[in-house]
Amino acid sequence: MITVVIPTYKRPQLLKRAVKSVLNQTYPHFTILIADNASGDETDSVVQQLVQKDQRIKLLKQKTNLGMSANFQSAFMQVTTPYVCFLPDDDFYAPTFFEETLSAFSHYPDICFAGGGSELFIDQNHTISCLSAYFKQKCPPTGYYPPAKSLLAHFRAYSGIQFPSSLFKTDCLHTIGGFDVRLKFCIDSDLISKCAARFPVYLITDRIFYFYYQNSTSLSRSFDLQQQEIEAHYLHENILLTPLPPTDRQVIDLWYQSWKMRICCGLYGYYYSRREFQKAYLYAEKLYHMTGAARWKKRKTHTKLYAHFSFLSFIYQALKVCERGLRFYKKKSKVSSSMPSQEVIYTTHSDTDFWKQYALSLET
Repeated sequence: MITVVIPTYKRPQLLKRAVKSVLNQTYPHFTILIADNASGDETDSVVQQLVQKDQRIKLLKQKTNLGMSANFQSAFMQVTTPYVCFLPDDDFYAPTFFEETLSAFSHYPDICFAGGGSELFIDQNHTISCLSAYFKQKCPPTGYYPPAKSLLAHFRAYSGIQFPSSLFKTDCLHTIGGFDVRLKFCIDSDLISKCAARFPVYLITDRIFYFYYQNSTSLSRSFDLQQQEIEAHYLHENILLTPLPPTDRQVIDLWYQSWKMRICCGLYGYYYSRREFQKAYLYAEKLYHMTGAARWKKRKTHTKLYAHFSFLSFIYQALKVCERGLRFYKKKSKVSSSMPSQEVIYTTHSDTDFWKQYALSLET
């Protein structure tokens, strides 16, 4: 028996599509728990209509908005079935998700979750796309992964192990404490990481299990680096609580260090471009302490100087432009043809017509 948790907030029409994708599953033994985070709109009436049509649909209505992570955790604490999965209200499942992931549990009863494979992307115009071949090859292959090895696979994949296309053992999630309510954006990666660090998993990456809805209201579109910096600390802290082999811990620590450096680089560039030199200096200083690199020592000095004499930055930038111009005329930069362009992330899926018709059928 499976419980499908669908957290929702003010997206009643998309919610109906998500629910219908669960009702269309080839495996019929499930309960849908809709966790309405105090929407205060037509969501309640839409849910009541759905409940009347199918007794497997239940409603958990929050009295006040708890925030996304607390809403997930509140709903999870209501789950009593052996298996659980989590479907964002604007996404939806392919019809064989339950059947194929449950089959993995029958072959590997010790695993914590099964699935986590590739998703298709759909936009408001029902355009179906997928990751390009270069990014797909970074996806870990289908198979059984012992603890920690799946965590490393999660880190190395372009978009990680997919949280919505994973079916979890409820007991395992209770063991790790469920969701970290301190997080806003990274609750999915945190849950996957804590599971993969402690338990075996079975990844199924050669199937399409769910559709990610690309739109302007998606939470990922509002992801900000400052919040990411805070959450990177929490995620690393959570993994440090897990006993890991020394060699794996070293790799994992290096990965988090690299992630924190990328965040700090982004924040340095953001504040520098906005001429907020005092904040840029703080991140240049952080990066110098992390790396000991001469370039960050130099940038630390520059930004501290610019914070007091901002006109110097104009002079410095003008000189850099002249320098780049001279380099361009002296020697044309060589463009490597051995590596595909990483700018082309998405491409048309081979079965786009079939999946488009499937998506449209959920909206009728």
